Amino acid sequence: MVTEELADFIHLHLQQVHRVHVMTSIVPLDQLQPIIPKLQEMNLSVASMRLDGIVSDVCRLSRAKVMIPIKAGRCKVNWKVEEDPSRPLAEGDTISMKGFGRFVLTSVQGETKKGRIRLTIAKYV
Repeated sequence: MVTEELADFIHLHLQQVHRVHVMTSIVPLDQLQPIIPKLQEMNLSVASMRLDGIVSDVCRLSRAKVMIPIKAGRCKVNWKVEEDPSRPLAEGDTISMKGFGRFVLTSVQGETKKGRIRLTIAKYV
């Protein structure tokens, strides 16, 4: 979105972004449609609220395989880089891992009889 003064200039001159050829068009503001993200809800049972444990369940990987990208700085919690796999997560946290997607910890539903924690996760599809 740009101002009307810049719209004609950008439409005429913007032909390439890095190595990708692009085409532009001028669309009135009232014709723009918001993008509504699609979320897939998941119910999980985890042993603790640790970052590596929850991410491993959501991504369906082992905790050892999830620790590598976390320690490499490829994981963000609430849009801040997190390198500590033992960081406890809270309700409402947004977690994203490069190459694995983004999800939100929507609710903590309590403990099961065996002492595990029930969670509801909304994963962006």
